[in-house]
Amino acid sequence: MFWNTDVDNDLYGFQLSYDGEFRVRNCLTLSAKSRFGIFGNHVDQQQSIGGSNRHAIVNFAGHPYDGQDDKTSAPTKTMFPSLVN
Repeated sequence: MFWNTDVDNDLYGFQLSYDGEFRVRNCLTLSAKSRFGIFGNHVDQQQSIGGSNRHAIVNFAGHPYDGQDDKTSAPTKTMFPSLVN
C-alpha cells in the first residue's frame, strides 16, 4: 500500500529597502529605515493512495468520483501577501 503526496510551493517577489542618516550637528544625527516588499506564494498539491497493482478506487455511492481512481489534486492557490515596514 502507498500514499504519495507531492507539494510544490513557489515564492516570488521583491523587496526594496532604504537606510539613511543625516548629521544635523556633531552630537545630533537623524536616521531612517524603511522596507517595502510584494510577494506571491503559489501552492500546488497532489496525492494518490493505492496498492501494489494500482491506485485505490473511490467507493462512495453518489460521490462525483465514485468508481474512479483515487488520484486527487487540490486546487492551485496563489496568494499575494505584502510586507510594509
